[in-house]
Amino acid sequence: MNGFLPRCWAKTITPQESEALGNRFAEYVLDELRRCELILGIQETLDSWRGKLPMFVCSGAPQEEVLAVLRERGLAGYFDGIHGSPPAKAVLLGQIVARQKLDPADVLMVGDAPHRPRCRRNRGHTVLRRGAGAQGRRVCLGRRPHGS
Repeated sequence: MNGFLPRCWAKTITPQESEALGNRFAEYVLDELRRCELILGIQETLDSWRGKLPMFVCSGAPQEEVLAVLRERGLAGYFDGIHGSPPAKAVLLGQIVARQKLDPADVLMVGDAPHRPRCRRNRGHTVLRRGAGAQGRRVCLGRRPHGS
């Protein structure tokens, strides 16, 4: 943050100020996660696949925050495992696949963030990504060849 502020505000901040700003930002994000609407159709999807298909949360957000938000929203019970960072998301995904003895080609990863090259390179899973398009609702489905 010290590189950002001097360029934009012509101001440097102390490490304590940087930490305070980071904590405030994290609180804003958590507040929004607690009250935002669910993605259209996700409740029906969770209800229909619960108990029929193993489902996991694999997030780059801190473990405690992910678990707290899912519990508060009544969603934790849908998942066979809830995993936050550390470690990194790519490591978490690899651990889930290995523990469950899954073929990566049989894994569908759903997310709203671009999947990082290192995650794509080391895993052979299918990726369903919701991202910003012309209407803010683009969905991409792509098969990631194993080992690519």
